[in-house]
Amino acid sequence: MEPRRRSEGPDIGKYAGFKGSWDKDSNAFVFASMEERDRYQIATYGHVRNGWREDDEPSDERPLILHGVCPCAGCREYSGDIWRDKTERMTYEDAAEADHPRPEDTLLDYLARVSTAVSGRYKGVLPRMRRPGGTRVERERQLQKLRGQMPKGTEIL
Repeated sequence: MEPRRRSEGPDIGKYAGFKGSWDKDSNAFVFASMEERDRYQIATYGHVRNGWREDDEPSDERPLILHGVCPCAGCREYSGDIWRDKTERMTYEDAAEADHPRPEDTLLDYLARVSTAVSGRYKGVLPRMRRPGGTRVERERQLQKLRGQMPKGTEIL
């Protein structure tokens, strides 16, 4: 069996003609600029066609990528407006007018205080949801009934 040969290192010749230098610490070729790196990639791999197109590319079947626009479904659903309806917007506006920011408040403290005020306004709108275990009195009655069914002298752990 032939002994394993040590790797002779990277092929630095493939970077000939491109501005940059070999970095021994990272063991990689570092290009002088992003444009030089792009020139190397186009020379090596050709033009890459992405699944989307930029603003300056000609129109085709690929979707246009919109920089600066949030891609999440929630933002697309409300089409730029963060409020679900006019009532929610007016409730937040009323809360903000009633409670002005204090000098010691950070932005998050102020927003938390306004949101707490708004959620307090919504509390009485819907009836409270019943707990699955029933009320405290109902649970006590059920426990008394169950305790009466236990044989005498049985210990509860």
